[in-house]
Amino acid sequence: MASKRLLFKLQTVNYPSRLFSLSTRTHAEDIIPPKFQIDLPGVENYGFEGESSFMRCKYGAVASDSDEASKVGRRILNLGGSSVDAAIAVLLCVGVHNCHSSGIGGGLLMNIYDVERKECVSIDAREAAPSNAHQRMFVDGKPPPSSTQGGSAIGIPGEIAGFWKAHKRYGKLPWAVLFRPAIDMCNEGFSIRKALAFSILKCKNKLWEERSFRRVFFKGDSDHVYGLGDTIYRPRLGKTLSIIAEKGPSAFYEGELSEKICEEIQEHGGIINPYDLETYHARVKPSISVTLGGNYTAYGVPPPASSAITLLILKVMDGYGLTPHSLDSDEKQVRFYHILNETFKYAYGKRSAMGDEYDSQTEKNQNIEQLLNLVLSPEYAEEIREKIKEDKTQPLEYYEPMFEPQTDHGTSHCSIIDAAGNAVAATSTVNTDFGAFVYGRHTGIIYNNQMDDFSQPGLANYYGYAPSPANFITPFKRPMSSMSPLIVTDSSGEVILILGGSGGSRIISSVAQVAIYNLWLGKSIRDAVDMPRLHQQLIPMELELEKRFPVNVVHGLLAKGHTMSGFRGGCVVQAVERRHANELWAVSDARKGGVPDGLGYKHITKRFQNWFRRTFKRSKEQQLLEQEIEKARLYTPK
Repeated sequence: MASKRLLFKLQTVNYPSRLFSLSTRTHAEDIIPPKFQIDLPGVENYGFEGESSFMRCKYGAVASDSDEASKVGRRILNLGGSSVDAAIAVLLCVGVHNCHSSGIGGGLLMNIYDVERKECVSIDAREAAPSNAHQRMFVDGKPPPSSTQGGSAIGIPGEIAGFWKAHKRYGKLPWAVLFRPAIDMCNEGFSIRKALAFSILKCKNKLWEERSFRRVFFKGDSDHVYGLGDTIYRPRLGKTLSIIAEKGPSAFYEGELSEKICEEIQEHGGIINPYDLETYHARVKPSISVTLGGNYTAYGVPPPASSAITLLILKVMDGYGLTPHSLDSDEKQVRFYHILNETFKYAYGKRSAMGDEYDSQTEKNQNIEQLLNLVLSPEYAEEIREKIKEDKTQPLEYYEPMFEPQTDHGTSHCSIIDAAGNAVAATSTVNTDFGAFVYGRHTGIIYNNQMDDFSQPGLANYYGYAPSPANFITPFKRPMSSMSPLIVTDSSGEVILILGGSGGSRIISSVAQVAIYNLWLGKSIRDAVDMPRLHQQLIPMELELEKRFPVNVVHGLLAKGHTMSGFRGGCVVQAVERRHANELWAVSDARKGGVPDGLGYKHITKRFQNWFRRTFKRSKEQQLLEQEIEKARLYTPK
């Protein structure tokens, strides 16, 4: 029954006006139907439970959706590791601890800020379509292969290639040291936390169908799954990680592991072959950016990420002169949320035409480049502001939708800053819960189902919009993603905000809202993360609300013509804010239950302070990790 408390979903309703006249009804949750459990295996859904975990740090900060992974990040920073070192170690551990949403069988996008050079670089390690893939592979045939489950749904994994590319540029500690915590977690066991426990329960029937999944997540030969607080082991994955730690990424893409990976995928009907793995490479690109009021610069990752859409939202809202007083009254709140909702509609309309910058390994798509330049231009933001009517909403066609929106699903994110001020916002994913439901019997890898993130040619959707050709499958192309790792700097080039989220198409709207609350509305990063959120992606044209919105604001939005529905599950944001020159705040969203960590810090709650005194033995940890470094130097790949 615990899982029922994790989620809520609200049905689409037309609220009678009489509900708003009752003095006892003060929040949206008082006028919406009771929440109920839903079974959506592909959607990351977490209800809001209490305040987000929050720490003050001084010399470095880590925010992730896994408490164990955040501790590992702090240990890496404590050894003098860079923010990139910490991000790699954190995401490797997240891939074990929250294996339903992340792992080396998937891909990632990294936004990396070098404070000395005052430059931001993106690592695109998104999964790619195999060489034998084609745009009609999921619409031809009787029956067609599945784009969500089985080997045909698997894209070429990119995470290890992305880690290696980032480490070669920005790493300080030996490669093998970064793998040690995740290897130990696999071999020595780890405790199941809330997010994984819920996903195991939600996907129980599908997990049972795969023998390798049964060995890990079911108790003996019974049909009882492991749950919250139970300890599980991943020894096969531990062995795989040990091989990669010793021999580098070549073991994954060209060496002894590559044959096993292809075998595991092909025996489930997949088409990835050794050539696909050998030719895969992570792309290094300059990050895209916009300048904002307050002398801020916001950096994001180019397509196939959706950072351009997040930056567009920020650029449009920047023109409204927002201040901490913009939410002082019900009337001002209604105005703000109305404008924000209208901005979302235009932004998501443009997202539907986005796709990978490259149609293949080498051929660049000029149409995407032109669209990107348009979306990031100040003139386009001004054009949108001129079209927004503050007194009413408009019909669907007014917002210029171009194609059917492509919806993606769950992910994992970490935000990290090191003692030097270098920052990383990194988002990793296997797409839907447990990806393609393919568990490598040799490698222990859980493989992605990113092929489902491509658009499929065929009939128009219910609203009359055709799928976007920019996101059709071609060999080695990378599917469009909602991932939006964000870094914001001030006029001196110092990082002041690191953000990112998990939760599919809600990532864009959630990351934008948290940034707006923090940069212009005077909210601390903890309050910004905890504020109730809304979501609007144009198709369907329904404004989704988290349950804690004030009822008077809901009433005001209804009066402007907005159609409402309830939030079926929120995006999970991980954030770091620089409050002062020597103070960092790290926040892990309560919606998924992560816990941040950092150096030179004090925990905000007494409970965390007591935990720190009981368990943190710096000298012992320091000695153990120094020993690991010396061992690793002997076999770290050159």
